[in-house]
Amino acid sequence: MILLVRGKEEPREYPPYVKSIALFSAVPNVAREDLAGLRADYVVVMSPLVVDIAERIGAGDAFRSLVEGAQCTICVGPSTRLRVGRCVVPRRYSSRGVEAILDTLELGEVLVLRSAHGSPLKTSHRYREVHVYRLEPSREAQEELRRWLPEASAVIVTSPMVASALVNIAEAGRAALPLVVAIGEATSAVLRAHEIPHLIPEKYTIDEAISLARRMLGVDTR
Repeated sequence: MILLVRGKEEPREYPPYVKSIALFSAVPNVAREDLAGLRADYVVVMSPLVVDIAERIGAGDAFRSLVEGAQCTICVGPSTRLRVGRCVVPRRYSSRGVEAILDTLELGEVLVLRSAHGSPLKTSHRYREVHVYRLEPSREAQEELRRWLPEASAVIVTSPMVASALVNIAEAGRAALPLVVAIGEATSAVLRAHEIPHLIPEKYTIDEAISLARRMLGVDTR
């Protein structure tokens, strides 16, 4: 069994050999009026949850107006593009991938819509962030992870917050970790800091991470 440990749950079905656990719940970090009237040359949407939360607080129209008025909208990952619509997706689904695109654009104002937990982008553009949502820990989900961890053949870690939580749970229970696959450089950095061996997929997606885990476990991925 492959244990997929996420920061927040997103509506998706996985194969029967994948057990998905979301350790945090996404809650709004802004009010409707905080998104009203925003404008920028370039808009960066870091997660599909940005769209979900905007719609939940009644700011869906304001979000659409912002995106439609931008010269360029950058979506991190295919799932974000599905929620946003017309946008550019970086080759690397990470802050570094966003920075690579911004480096090709004429200097202007960048507005990043994200969670309250990410690191700032490194860019020469005029830059600001709106923390649309924050993640609150679920004690029930962490207990569920403790129960399932000994049964897993592989664990997929999807974010730095998840990596930190996994380290704490493993150390507290003195649990030996199975094969670990980390999605993204920042996630990998947390695991390296704790000297946890792990692999990184070439593309920072859950599908690629699952395929890598299955290959390393000797399972046919066709």
